[in-house]
Amino acid sequence: METGKTVYKEESMKRLIILVLIASLLAPAVLLAAGRAEQASPDSETIRFMWFTDGPDRPAIEALVAEYQQQNPNVTIDFSIVPFGELNQLLRTQASAGQAPDLARVTEPYRFFEFGLDLRPFVSSGFAGEFLADPMKLATGPNGELFGFPHDLTMNGPFINVSLFRQAGIEIPEGDVPWETWFDLAHRVQQATGVPYAVAADRSGHRLDGIIQSFGGSYFTPDGSA
Repeated sequence: METGKTVYKEESMKRLIILVLIASLLAPAVLLAAGRAEQASPDSETIRFMWFTDGPDRPAIEALVAEYQQQNPNVTIDFSIVPFGELNQLLRTQASAGQAPDLARVTEPYRFFEFGLDLRPFVSSGFAGEFLADPMKLATGPNGELFGFPHDLTMNGPFINVSLFRQAGIEIPEGDVPWETWFDLAHRVQQATGVPYAVAADRSGHRLDGIIQSFGGSYFTPDGSA
């Protein structure tokens, strides 16, 4: 959040500015949906800010909210944390009713472009260039609209339970190790220790993407048409 900035609003249906969190192995990004601020009086503003938390990020964002309000005493931030599983439905329901929050952290920005506020009139021409190009595309509409900007990223990667390997008496290999070897070792560890599963993975698309790429695959065709 930047301090000392003018709060923009529209008199028509409330819109969103989007900050998006896209977790992916190659193009992680966070898009935030931020809308218009509601004006309580000519000298005061209330900004509704919807957030989902991964846990450790909560103190950081709450500190930023407090810092912003301290530096902008005429602005009150109505900060709410919602469960991640309810985020898309809740945000879309509110936006469809014209009651979207002014700012929201989202992971799938394209779902909310129709409700978004184009930031281009309010930022410098070089604003988009301050961010990595690929993540910035996630906040860009089909006609070049700027609905938000990257905020944070998620790193995806495999990890092993070293304690179980030691318990099974199986040496952990070093260097470049193919998936097939890891799967074989994991099953041997499972058999030796009696754990309920050998390998587990998050079924979210962006989590599986890294594994798919490791096998030379992709969700998309080379030309990006499908």
